[in-house]
Amino acid sequence: MKYTITPRLFISKIFAVILLPGIIVTGNIYETGSLLSLILELLGYSMLFAAAIGRAWSSAYISGKKSKELVAYGPYSLTRNPLYFFSFLGYAGAGLAFKSLSLTLGMTILFFLTHWKTIMDEENGNKVRFEKDYPEYSAKVPRFIPSFGKLINPSISAFYPVPFSRAILGCSYIAYIFMAARIIEWCQSNSILPVLLRLP
Repeated sequence: MKYTITPRLFISKIFAVILLPGIIVTGNIYETGSLLSLILELLGYSMLFAAAIGRAWSSAYISGKKSKELVAYGPYSLTRNPLYFFSFLGYAGAGLAFKSLSLTLGMTILFFLTHWKTIMDEENGNKVRFEKDYPEYSAKVPRFIPSFGKLINPSISAFYPVPFSRAILGCSYIAYIFMAARIIEWCQSNSILPVLLRLP
């Protein structure tokens, strides 16, 4: 199964490699077992879970159809860019999984730096490819933040197993972020990894 790394994904991976050593030796300022620590952990897990499920849901509708037809139903009836919206939840959720508001802010900035231009470029391409239907679609459906309550589902939709399977494989990696955060936290708590810096 061929997997292509786009420039956007490549840049994100480079930043991840650069950030990882810092994350490993950085802790948060919140007391272990405190209510705030629990809230950040649960919020991070919830956002990562939503990111994985949301990307899988979106991929089921768009895989094999991107650039071929205007998909305006399912998650694409809530936002024009559901894959990117759920990716954003994953980026922010990764920071919260480490119970770090500083990392959450950094991951949020990284997402918009690496994804927003792609979002705009793809929308401009869709305007050209689907010039007849896209103006009405874009007028009804928001670009990024979903408009819940407007879900439209067809009774049947084509399914393309190969691109969908590739997308699901990518979604599965999101679950490992929470596991990595807990492993790093445990190693720090047991003095296996040093904590050289603490941030909010």
